[in-house]
Amino acid sequence: MNARRVCLLLALASCSNTAASTSDAAADVAADASDGAADAPAGPIDGAWRVTDIACNGSPASGAARLYITEPNRSSFEVRGDRSTYTLTTSTCTMRLESTVAYPAPGRAVFTATGPFACAPARCGVGCDTTPTIPYVYEYVRRPDGLVMSTVGATPDVTCTAYGQSNPITYTYAPVP
Repeated sequence: MNARRVCLLLALASCSNTAASTSDAAADVAADASDGAADAPAGPIDGAWRVTDIACNGSPASGAARLYITEPNRSSFEVRGDRSTYTLTTSTCTMRLESTVAYPAPGRAVFTATGPFACAPARCGVGCDTTPTIPYVYEYVRRPDGLVMSTVGATPDVTCTAYGQSNPITYTYAPVP
């Protein structure tokens, strides 16, 4: 940051070595405030994604699991920098989970819940108002037409086990325009 910006930000009455006008300095500060400096940098899986397919332990998911997580329901998430919002929408319930996202190694993403599942209407589904106690860890591969993510290790995701199948869970995602 140059001297005139520091002076303006500190609201000093006078600054030496300031050749620019006050309006130029104000424009510079406004540009600094809007240049995204406070935003986290884009992550490798930034974007909006919806589930198009699911596999459990390398086998196609059961019909019940597939219907729960894909059509007619909708499972999706959006990632922006180090933040994520997961949403599952059914005919009777919308569940959302806010998380932070970290990338401890190439091809690995860790989602840590920042609070409980929020549901509308209130308590409309299993898990509403509960906070996952362990992070969701995935290995991922970006493809030109989407994203594939597979759970790693213990996971709070019970999409397969709730329907009598085994983990790991592999999700195939398409970008949401």
